[in-house]
Amino acid sequence: DGNRKQEEYLSFIQEGSGPKRRLLIKGDVLVAAKGGRNFAALYDPSIGPAVASSAFLVLRVTSPDVLPEYLTVYLNLRRNELAALAGGTSMPSISKGVLSEFTVSIPSLARQQEIVRIHKLWQQEKALMKRLINEKTVFYESLLLHSTEHSH
Repeated sequence: DGNRKQEEYLSFIQEGSGPKRRLLIKGDVLVAAKGGRNFAALYDPSIGPAVASSAFLVLRVTSPDVLPEYLTVYLNLRRNELAALAGGTSMPSISKGVLSEFTVSIPSLARQQEIVRIHKLWQQEKALMKRLINEKTVFYESLLLHSTEHSH
């Protein structure tokens, strides 16, 4: 367990001369590097072949000691720290150099798996709560609308 610089466990995907060189693969972590909304996302190969636009930095985990899912969760939990490192005024952006200096805490694989599992459960709970709020909105609006029609 410990804090490690990213060059110890991942590499940046270089922009190549052709799109084939930049095709994303399972486990690639995309970091939104331009604009005011910084986030990380794990590439899902089920969407089909894809390349990242220039608005993203692509991280490829090179160590068996780091789960790409964990790296994605970690970067999203630290997005305010990443945003603080962004340069530029009209369009803030995180450079590859700045991101490569960002230190990430790397716990044991078992701990990473647990963190990822808890994060997935949290995302499921948020989706269920959103659905519940939407369904309650429909219910109460219908109830109140029906009540106004029979108030005479």
